Amino acid sequence: MVPLPECNLSYANGIWLADLDADAWKLKVHHGFLQPFGTVGSLALFTPPRDEAGREKWQRHQNYAGHILSEEWQKQPNGTYRWVPEGSRPGHLRSQKANHYLDATAYAIAARTIWGLWTIRPKQGPPAKPARKPPSRNRDTPSGSSWIQTR
Repeated sequence: MVPLPECNLSYANGIWLADLDADAWKLKVHHGFLQPFGTVGSLALFTPPRDEAGREKWQRHQNYAGHILSEEWQKQPNGTYRWVPEGSRPGHLRSQKANHYLDATAYAIAARTIWGLWTIRPKQGPPAKPARKPPSRNRDTPSGSSWIQTR
């Protein structure tokens, strides 16, 4: 396990307990989607399946994206920051939208980090075969033989 400032771990009665700083882990989710694809800490969604016409069905990600964007990290009038419902102004909070996937993603990243797990990388395929060399055109071949290879 990796000790982290964003959580306090304790072990009692055979159960690990984690007291997480939810704000810090939600920020990791938002920062992850802002990172360039494939860089350390970046998050991305899979390419969705295609419909019968060959178009990608992006609406499959809309619900998830709505949850991720349902909260904003906003500076308050007293100078502190807090998560507020998307579109709220300081002192005037909007009603809360569903954010279950934001919380679940944040806690999944926390669990993965605590236990020292990292993303799955594709297995390296077999090494590429070197390009086949064309037959040489050796002019010193005996007459009667061909430089063209036959099978």
